Amino acid sequence: MLGSCRALLILIFAAGGVSGSGPSLHAQDRPASEYEVKAALLYNFARFVEWPAQTFPQGKDLVAFCIVSDILLDQPFDVLKDKTLGGRRLEIKHFQNPKALESCHVLFVVSSRQEPVDQILKKLDGSSVLTIGETEGFIQMGGIINIKVEDSKLRFEINRANAERAGLKISSRLLALATTVTDRSP
Repeated sequence: MLGSCRALLILIFAAGGVSGSGPSLHAQDRPASEYEVKAALLYNFARFVEWPAQTFPQGKDLVAFCIVSDILLDQPFDVLKDKTLGGRRLEIKHFQNPKALESCHVLFVVSSRQEPVDQILKKLDGSSVLTIGETEGFIQMGGIINIKVEDSKLRFEINRANAERAGLKISSRLLALATTVTDRSP
C-alpha cells in the first residue's frame, strides 16, 4: 500500500509543484508509515485550499493542524515540523477529547475515534475548518475530504458543497485528483 501512497504523493506534489517547505520523502529514506504519508497528504491538501481572509487576521502567523485520535500520533506528524503554509508556521495539536476545535484550520479525524464523527463535525458547523477523515461516509456526514483505501491504494474523495459551506475554496487541481467529487450537503 505504501508504494501506491508514494505514487499519490508524487501526483499531488507534481500538481502543485514541489516547494522547499513540503514534507520530504526520498527513496533513500526508510519507508514511510501510513500516517506519515497521510500527514504529507494533509499538508498538500491544505496547500490547495483557500481560506476566507478573516480566518487569518493580520499578525496571525500560525496554521493549526489538529488531529483527533484515541491513539497518540505524534511521531508520524513530525514530518510537518518546521513547515510553513502561506508564510505561516504549522502548529500541530492532538486531541483525544475534542474541544475548542474551532481554533483549528485543518482537522484530521482518525477512524479509531470512539466519539461519533458526525458529532465532531456538528461542532464545527459554520466554521472555516478543512475537515479530513478516514471513515466511511465522512463526506456525507459533513466532512470535506475523506481518505480511503481502495484496492490497497490510498484514494480521496471531496465534498465541494461542504467546503463551500465552510467558506473554503478548493483548487481545481486538487479536485481533478480526487476519485469522487460531490456537491451534496448532508
